[in-house]
Amino acid sequence: LALGATGAKAAKMSQSAVRYQATPKDGKQCSGCNLFVAPNSCKSVDGDIAATGWCALWVKKAA
Repeated sequence: LALGATGAKAAKMSQSAVRYQATPKDGKQCSGCNLFVAPNSCKSVDGDIAATGWCALWVKKAA
């Protein structure tokens, strides 16, 4: 999958496509993800995102 965003905001993925859930999984949750934007957004997933949620794109927040 190649994304050719030229200055424009890249399209976000749907919550169902990334298996988003509003509860943590295996100790991982959105508030600890590098893609989470407080208070309830994500750089890569569309819609309202719970800080306690989780999805398949989860990446540990940089220290």
